[in-house]
Amino acid sequence: MTGPQADEAVQQAFFGWSYELKAHTLLVSSFDVSLQARWRTRLQDFVRLQPVGMIAPPDVALSCLEFDDGSVAVVRRINHGYSSGRGNAHVLIGTTATLDPSLALRLAQWEGWKESPPPGTLGTFAPSWLVDGAGPAQLAPAVVAPLERQLTMVVARLLTQPRMPLSIIGCAEQDRLPMVWAIRAAAEEYLARAFEVRRRWTFSTYEERHGAGIENLPEIVFLPALPSTGEPHQRNVVRLDAPPAEDARTTDLARQLVAGLLHNAPAPELPVAEPVRELPPAQQHTAVPEQARYRPTEPVAHQRSVRRQPPNAREVLVEPLLAAKSVEDFLTELERLARHHDRAQLRAAFDLDSVNEAAERVEIDTRRTVLTRLLWALFGQDFKELQSPSGKAYAAQLVRSCRSDELSRLLGAIAAKRGVEEVAGAAYDRWAQLGGPLLQVPRRRVAPLPWVRTRRRRVLAVVAGVVVLLALVFAGGYLTGLPSAAQPTTVPPAGQTTVVPTTPQQPARKSGTAQVSANPAQQEVFAFMMTGGLYYPQKACTAVDAGNASWRCEQVSQPPAGAGSEPELVAVVLSKEQGSELASVAQQGLGLRWRPGWGQPVPVVAG
Repeated sequence: MTGPQADEAVQQAFFGWSYELKAHTLLVSSFDVSLQARWRTRLQDFVRLQPVGMIAPPDVALSCLEFDDGSVAVVRRINHGYSSGRGNAHVLIGTTATLDPSLALRLAQWEGWKESPPPGTLGTFAPSWLVDGAGPAQLAPAVVAPLERQLTMVVARLLTQPRMPLSIIGCAEQDRLPMVWAIRAAAEEYLARAFEVRRRWTFSTYEERHGAGIENLPEIVFLPALPSTGEPHQRNVVRLDAPPAEDARTTDLARQLVAGLLHNAPAPELPVAEPVRELPPAQQHTAVPEQARYRPTEPVAHQRSVRRQPPNAREVLVEPLLAAKSVEDFLTELERLARHHDRAQLRAAFDLDSVNEAAERVEIDTRRTVLTRLLWALFGQDFKELQSPSGKAYAAQLVRSCRSDELSRLLGAIAAKRGVEEVAGAAYDRWAQLGGPLLQVPRRRVAPLPWVRTRRRRVLAVVAGVVVLLALVFAGGYLTGLPSAAQPTTVPPAGQTTVVPTTPQQPARKSGTAQVSANPAQQEVFAFMMTGGLYYPQKACTAVDAGNASWRCEQVSQPPAGAGSEPELVAVVLSKEQGSELASVAQQGLGLRWRPGWGQPVPVVAG
């Protein structure tokens, strides 16, 4: 067993943002050092509150998890911490003897929960002390009575597949803990006697996903909406926000069970038991348990044996990695795969295309994201430090002498876009020479990411655009600072033709307002130029009304020529974390596919 023994004290752990590691991780615990890595890995999927599209996470969520070795973790997450999706979480860890779902429900209002990283270390405490500080074991019927209709829907659905985990959508945040208690109180005894089903009743009041690849997901989870990822799951889904698909038999039985809980109505009759066949003495090795005598006389719909196709290895092992929405999520999935013991199965699931796609993600998106964040650390996310004398000198030296070609190119392009002539000039000196690395586009042997336009012609177009941009900055600003620029112009010799380059007319920049609602505390409205099925990030929009329902959006760059149809300026609601990542993508002129978690595009109306 990796957790505390039955006679041991309850352990604690606290998760949050580590400024030292630049990651959301285990900050402090009462564990021995040898157990910290194991519990960090076990809990990493259950200690963050992630928004779902435009739906912000709740302020607080409570979960009770049970593991195969008998360990139990009660997790309280709060939507407060480093940033959206990276809030703090306090965890209590014990065994089924010291913690269970019944006690976890009673801990919702426990006064010992911590909401900010504690100084020093965390201690342990006796289970009895935890029980003494917990809330009441029973809920008053008046608390549950308003949920009677929804409770009946959930219990009816549960009766159709008594052994299957439940995912509940459309339940109000304040009703979720009472709902968990009421489901168990209404159905537990009947499930045990009629179907010999003894559920563990673990729960989570908020999850954004319920895919089959998530290990140790509780038996009952609440989701704000049906996940848009389309990942396979093996769960019984109850939609409280939609008309019920009623089964007359299970619905009537559910009404009786709920009425018994709320109104002291008589308990429903159990299915008629068939006689237990007496075995000859030679075969009577053990007594037949009492509950085994209850057998339905004929199969009913909710007991019919259905052979369900389990998710294949690719769905469980490969697709979560390729669907990762951030560098942090990508690394988390890699750590999960590193714990997979059947390496042969893993290699079989990762065909060549899958490995190519993962490698492309690292080579292009992950590397660029990490390099951009390195520049954020040096110059700030808004790159204002590039305007300071020390920042300019440092950046120019970095562009000239940095051993990383990509970092130098990236910084040069950012400086050119912001009109920092000293740095842009250094970039021109290094990269704009014929035969320089900027013109030597490396061969690509792998397929492009499905959501990033990185084909050779796009890379060449971006490269050409950077060359032209740097050349214009160099010619229009950098050269004016050189002594030679102050010399009088010379007349070309007779007979020599002077070629005067023409500057192409740039399309007018678009701007206007978009009517879309967003929560500024958790979300951003971001402007995109949309064309050819791709979204070219521009900049964050600004609210123009107190209700945050009208936003001013502006175009700052033009998609590459030939990218598609006439570009349209649109606004999209997304999380603040996604917005900060898009700011760096916008500097590079890349087009993106629509990503999970983005809202629908809203046209920006000129004016």
